[in-house]
Amino acid sequence: MKNQLKKDFGDKFERLSVSYIVFLLYSFGLIDGDTFLKLRKIITERNKLVHPTRIGIGWRYTKPETSAKELLQQAKDCITIIQQISV
Repeated sequence: MKNQLKKDFGDKFERLSVSYIVFLLYSFGLIDGDTFLKLRKIITERNKLVHPTRIGIGWRYTKPETSAKELLQQAKDCITIIQQISV
């Protein structure tokens, strides 16, 4: 029973979007507002690259709001903060 519960939880956890996980981390006070906002911006820019059009197949170029190097550095900083969380 206990192993089944762990498996069910793991399966459901894998279905959560990264935006929702970031929201949960912020809601539980595990990350601060600044980190939350940086992560939301990184997710938005990532989605523009991975999903360039919302409908059908196509390509839409949009100039990134932030340089790729800056986004990468922000992502690294956020990962470091998340790795330091202890519950």
